[in-house]
Amino acid sequence: MKELQPEKREHIMDVAEKLFAENGYDAASTRKIASEANVNSAMIAYYFGSKEELYKSIILRRIISLKSDKNITENKETSVLDKILYIADLYVEIFFNNRTFHKIMFREMGMTRKSEVMSIVKDRWRNNFGLIIDLIEKGIKKKEIKKVDPELFVMTLMAIPRTYVLSEVLVADIMKTKSIDAVYSKDMRERLKTYMNNLIKAMLEK
Repeated sequence: MKELQPEKREHIMDVAEKLFAENGYDAASTRKIASEANVNSAMIAYYFGSKEELYKSIILRRIISLKSDKNITENKETSVLDKILYIADLYVEIFFNNRTFHKIMFREMGMTRKSEVMSIVKDRWRNNFGLIIDLIEKGIKKKEIKKVDPELFVMTLMAIPRTYVLSEVLVADIMKTKSIDAVYSKDMRERLKTYMNNLIKAMLEK
């Protein structure tokens, strides 16, 4: 039996992630993935078993759980506002570093296709959003922050980086950047972080 090669497995996932983002799950065939990754279809079966398991592996390596972040759950000295600012910065980093992955997510979230993978994704997102909502409610109760609608606040917080990634062509035009890649430059990343931080402070800071 051949020995599993982690770098080969990661390469296949990188290629498949790009194809899933560009074409959707159904249109990205195992044969196409194998061809683009310069491997045979048997290699994909060997490492992942099936296309569904390959897709699941891609999702699980990217999606985060805020509950596992000790900066949010265990740091009692940090204020609610600072925790939310930290989460906003974290999400900008995640969206910028994994933009093809988030294109997959937002495409699939709008589909009716049911799978174990999407159940995992939806549960993880519900948990993440629930944690932020709990932070907001606790901050309001303790009078640390202004009173806002917690659910709509979370939607606003997520909508900005989501729109940035999903509308990158429009963003490039509005920002007058020279290319799509320039939309994801370090300067643009910091610009977005600063904007979101200022927006959050305007909404929550007392």
